[in-house]
Amino acid sequence: MKISKKNLILITISIVLISVLILLGFILINHSTNSSNSTNKLKDSDIKKIIKNLDGAYSICVVTEDNDPNGNLNKQGGYTGAVYFRLKQVDKKLKNEAIKNFGEEFVENGDWENNYDSFNNSCEAGTSAGGQIEIYPNKSDANKRNEYLSTLDGFLSGGYHVVKDTLVIRVSDELTSTQQKEIANEIIELISTEKK
Repeated sequence: MKISKKNLILITISIVLISVLILLGFILINHSTNSSNSTNKLKDSDIKKIIKNLDGAYSICVVTEDNDPNGNLNKQGGYTGAVYFRLKQVDKKLKNEAIKNFGEEFVENGDWENNYDSFNNSCEAGTSAGGQIEIYPNKSDANKRNEYLSTLDGFLSGGYHVVKDTLVIRVSDELTSTQQKEIANEIIELISTEKK
């Protein structure tokens, strides 16, 4: 069977076009994989600004090597930044529990504030006082941290945690499941707005 010159040209062009499309597909897949695991562009100062807009958040503390309660800052596999915050919703719950357990007088005479507010900042108070956002250099490290936190669920912690890009968002175990998810979703929305 003899192939005409015209058909040979069409076959050659088709093979070249298919090869180019396959190459472009590989490039796009590789770019997508690399960008999903890329370095986070948000810094702890950006996170602090975002948390200032979170409903009920106050006492925002940026982690340094001197005040890091987890001791993971800038260590291999650890976070490159972290921000703790307290939530008025947690304060309200704990205050109501104090009234229930110790009576109105305990709260009214200031004993509750003296006990609860004994921490200098939210880094000392920890995630249970509100929450924390951990910043990782890539999505893989963020997912590993989230998997580790999952091993503690129901055993050492009832806190909520979720990954957003290269961030691990953690919310206090003092809140209901619904409150935890609402706060995490609000943080994710604030982060998405900040990135635009």
